[in-house]
Amino acid sequence: MRRIFNVLIFSLLLSGIVFAQNGAFSKGNNGSIESIPIAQFNFDNNTERMETTSGSDLYAYFTFDDEYFYFGFSGNTPSGPVTDNDRVYHIYIDTDPKENPTQGTGTTDGEAWRYDPSISITANYHYAFKTFDNSEYRRAYSDGWTNTEITTENYKDTDNSLWKMKMERARPRFTGTNPFYRLCGRGLGCRQYMRRSSLKPFTNTSGGGGLTFNSHWKNYYLLSDLTHNHTFHNDNYEWIVRLGAATGSISDQNIYAGMAVNATNGFDSTIDLPQAPLPPSSYVQVYFPHTDWSTVLGPNFKRDIKDLISLNETTSLWNFKVNTDQTTQI
Repeated sequence: MRRIFNVLIFSLLLSGIVFAQNGAFSKGNNGSIESIPIAQFNFDNNTERMETTSGSDLYAYFTFDDEYFYFGFSGNTPSGPVTDNDRVYHIYIDTDPKENPTQGTGTTDGEAWRYDPSISITANYHYAFKTFDNSEYRRAYSDGWTNTEITTENYKDTDNSLWKMKMERARPRFTGTNPFYRLCGRGLGCRQYMRRSSLKPFTNTSGGGGLTFNSHWKNYYLLSDLTHNHTFHNDNYEWIVRLGAATGSISDQNIYAGMAVNATNGFDSTIDLPQAPLPPSSYVQVYFPHTDWSTVLGPNFKRDIKDLISLNETTSLWNFKVNTDQTTQI
């Protein structure tokens, strides 16, 4: 099973201005990035960069591979470059998110810094980085915030106004079987909203004060093929089951059935993904047949996501088929 988590990312300027960033970008089902020193790692601006309402002034980044999560900020805040010596970056992680993001095992009580935030997720871990002395704070919540061990590596590129960090996926420890993460944020003193969404995951308060979060979030599935700015991610919740078949050394393993708040029982373009055409030989393929969902690739689909409903007193069916030209057992 894949792991799930909520992430809250924001940056605190020691001068008293706070801004928050909201976004995460996936490599997709078959993608991976080499685990290299963070100083040599580069984000993909097309798939891993989040644009705020500051336009090209300020960006946030997120991606992952099999071993690490990667976070970053680049550009300028209202007080100057993000790598100046008066910045603090905060990342809160919820390792067992629920449909209601404040009902996990963690806490909505963020740690007091310059402000004492109430956060919109039940966080189990808190990470902070100070640009002034490059110090790191790794904290876990269990009836209170205490020091913990999380493997991280930072790099501050002052020439390009870029801070980036990688965090080992083996810790924090995640629970559950619904692989997604939510991101929420809020800004004080500057207008760092998600440009694409009218939901405003965080609120600008130019007068300063404590951190208070809206109830909106962005939701991403770790194996998602959807682009980061797709409306499907807005205030979403989903569960997904992976199907697969193998015969000999041939397999088809990335087939998904599930339910989501932002899906329908019909065809959802870019959510219900078609299967690729069969190769001429040596194949096994699993698919959901939907002749009424015909696309340019045909009526067979590798992902069928339905409208989220409770299955406590009812059932929902997914019809799938397995096709192969092999004679060995599947």
